[in-house]
Amino acid sequence: MSNSDTWTSSAPQESQLPQPKQPDKASGPVNDSAANGSTKKSTKTAPPEAAGPTDLIRANEESSHNAPVGADEHVSARISHPVPRQHTTEPDSLNTLLKGSANPDHADAPLHHLASKDASKGAKSSSKVMANADEKEAAMSGGFPAINGWLDSLPNPAWEKLGDKIYATPSTLKQRWQQQRVERAKAAELKERNRLVEVARAEAAAEAAKREAARVAREEAIAREAAAKAQAEADAEAAEKARVAAEAKAAADAELAEKAKAAAATQAAIDAAIAEKARVAAEAKAAAAMAEEAQLAGATEFKEDPETGLHARNLFSAPDAGRAPEEPASQWDDSPLGDGQRSKQHYASQPMGAEQLAELVASAKAAIDKQQATVEPLYEAPYALPETGENPEEVPADKRRRILLSIAAVVASVVSLICLSTLASGSVESLGSNYSLLSTAPSAHLLWPLIFVWSALSAAYSWTATQRSAVRQRLIGLPFTLAIVAGTLWMISAVNDWLLPAFVFSAASCWFLYTAVRGLNEKTARNHRERMLTDAPISLMTGFTLVVTASSFASLLQSWGADWAVTWVAPILVIATGYAAVALAMTERGRIILAIGFSWGMFWLLVPRAVGSHSSIWIAILAGMACFVALLATENRRYQIHHAEHRAARGKPTEFD
Repeated sequence: MSNSDTWTSSAPQESQLPQPKQPDKASGPVNDSAANGSTKKSTKTAPPEAAGPTDLIRANEESSHNAPVGADEHVSARISHPVPRQHTTEPDSLNTLLKGSANPDHADAPLHHLASKDASKGAKSSSKVMANADEKEAAMSGGFPAINGWLDSLPNPAWEKLGDKIYATPSTLKQRWQQQRVERAKAAELKERNRLVEVARAEAAAEAAKREAARVAREEAIAREAAAKAQAEADAEAAEKARVAAEAKAAADAELAEKAKAAAATQAAIDAAIAEKARVAAEAKAAAAMAEEAQLAGATEFKEDPETGLHARNLFSAPDAGRAPEEPASQWDDSPLGDGQRSKQHYASQPMGAEQLAELVASAKAAIDKQQATVEPLYEAPYALPETGENPEEVPADKRRRILLSIAAVVASVVSLICLSTLASGSVESLGSNYSLLSTAPSAHLLWPLIFVWSALSAAYSWTATQRSAVRQRLIGLPFTLAIVAGTLWMISAVNDWLLPAFVFSAASCWFLYTAVRGLNEKTARNHRERMLTDAPISLMTGFTLVVTASSFASLLQSWGADWAVTWVAPILVIATGYAAVALAMTERGRIILAIGFSWGMFWLLVPRAVGSHSSIWIAILAGMACFVALLATENRRYQIHHAEHRAARGKPTEFD
């Protein structure tokens, strides 16, 4: 509470508290006869001092019913039951106090009894009394009448307000304490909120810095990986170029060596043939010479006269019989050359005819074949080598084949995209992963759009100049088209839950794809583009269709209620499809795409059997083994063929089992 609330008042209020005691007066003679009641008596000791005006006022206030609350009285009781107050006007001075007693309106004044004592003396002693009163007042004030007067003039406190305030102090203090608690709680909450905000900001900044560092590190790692990949690709490309150059050089050297060996063998055969003919001619010449000598010896015996001698000279040997008359005789005369040299000179001088040349070439080829048969071959490919000849002439059937394949591939691509949501969601009961023991997860059918889009690219590739009339395109065109049509019809049947047509179409697709793979094996791909755009889509569809056919057959049996049959047939089907996939994947150089398609289907068959509600640990084990064996066997064949071809290119012997 403030001083203004306590002391401020519009008018002077009656004092409610006892005034402080005045200091005791010093003892001494008192000459105020009026106060003592007699002027003739004298006393040895000072009479009791008369009570001063302030003490009388205090006593009056203490005796009045408006006295302050005693020790045994509570302020709250006085506040709750207030007593009506009677205000009495206090005299301003002692004269007023004394004069007021003579006023009949103030008969109950506190000092009325003092004024009544000297009333009989009249106005003669009034001046003396006033003087004595002033002296007593000065003595009672202790020499500070101005201060005492000022203190007396101060207004009394408002006790009602003071009591109300004291009564309301606990609630006020409680309210202020509650308010301070609320303010402190708000301040603490604000401080905690600010702290949490700062912590959140710090964490956000740290997280942002961490993310930025991770992003920078990731970008640097990607850049390093890209650089390393580019360097590796460059190194691999350089190594591949060097390998191809070395292989080409080795092949060229081997070819030159083979050609040189063949030329040497041919030359040796020619020399042998010439030597054999020279030997035969020498023998004939020797025989002719012997016959001539015999004829000459016989001619000398019949020489009798000039006519006989003339007749003898007209005789000539067998060699002369084939000689024309105009030929000079010196050709058959003896010379310093031997018989063999003369025969070679004779055959060299005469040109060979067509029959003799053909005979000579045939004998040379026979000699070459005989020599090569004695040499062990370096490498024999376990597959049909690609043809290097020109494509045959294009016929109208080639164009019709390309049109049918293109239409079938495009329609199958569109149908697969339309049916993909139904196939992959498993909304059809027979397509669910738990329908039968060989039901695949719906996610397996995500491969169909890839197969048919790849088939559309294969159809587009068949329109190129090198494929329009290619022999391998003629072999696979119609079977592949029918396989695509059967696969499309299977999708339509599966979406509509037609299980029997679905099995029939999937089995037909398998047969057509098997026929197409056989055609690919007969005519091996001539380059990488043919292998990726012709062989790859057929192989991928073949491997996956094997799994789809087995699953369709098991679903058909399940729909007929033959649960016991499915239990026994399912393992047999897994083993059979695995064997078929491995057999087809190990053709040519190893069809890894076919093994991948089969493994994709087997993986999504394995997962439901291992963790689904219709589980079977044996089917899961068989599916996993079939998937693993198909991939391993195919990759092993590819490695062996690649290794054997490299060894053969280096001229080293190879064995391929």
